[in-house]
Amino acid sequence: MMVAIYWTFDSIASGQNLTRTLIAALVIIYGIFTQSLINSRKAALEEKERTQKQLIQSEKLAALGAVAAGVAHEVKNPLAIIVQGIEYLKSSLGSDARLMDVSDRIEKSALRADNIVKGLLSYSRQISIKMERGGYCSDH
Repeated sequence: MMVAIYWTFDSIASGQNLTRTLIAALVIIYGIFTQSLINSRKAALEEKERTQKQLIQSEKLAALGAVAAGVAHEVKNPLAIIVQGIEYLKSSLGSDARLMDVSDRIEKSALRADNIVKGLLSYSRQISIKMERGGYCSDH
């Protein structure tokens, strides 16, 4: 294409100075367009890399949420049995203050562990919601 433009201008212009000026202008224009294309390509590659990093981070968070939810569900069932057992023991203990104190401490610890598990479940649900809003859906 550049050659056709050059031949057109060369046939129009009879003097060498005009031809050289036109060639120089065409080379400059070609250089500007080439640099613009290079810059656009570089920007697109940088954007692709940034998007890939965000996707990897999102996948890591989704996996962490899935693990947290799995662990929480596995721990929650035994805790429920422990709390129920403590309630039964407390109703069967009678008036032994020492045994009541021990059972109260066990119950408080089990309920504390249950709150930690609830926090893990809440955290894993927040990750799922966050992932869906960002366009990455997590079923965990």
